[in-house]
Amino acid sequence: MKIALDTNVLSYFLYASDNLSLKAQQAMGLARDQAELVVCPAVYAELAAMDGFDVDEFAQTLKDIEVSVDWTPLEPALWLRAGLLYGQYARSPKPKKGSDRRILADFLILAHFEARADLLLTFDNALVQVAADPRVVYAPDWKSA
Repeated sequence: MKIALDTNVLSYFLYASDNLSLKAQQAMGLARDQAELVVCPAVYAELAAMDGFDVDEFAQTLKDIEVSVDWTPLEPALWLRAGLLYGQYARSPKPKKGSDRRILADFLILAHFEARADLLLTFDNALVQVAADPRVVYAPDWKSA
């Protein structure tokens, strides 16, 4: 089994020092006990944008926490899927502002998960709703099977 992680799960796990960090630690612990943990290149790129990012240190951290980056190039069907999902969301009548605003990276993460993992953990409840897929799970609510 493979569990894909959204950017916010790793971000909270690695950089937060509050209740979200604790929730991320719990979710990551459960996930690591039963599956291979993976992120797509879009997640890696979003994390690289954080202040103080050091590529060597980050590579070692991922190795230490047993998270791999799936560097396999995304096939055209995945790019198309991400674009179609993004377009569907962009054309929906719901207002897009604040934390409910989706970006293309969110849909690349979803398309990657659909093709390469069994579950996607996220701290973005709006993404759970947008995905409308029971395998996209709000990490704090996730209970392993």
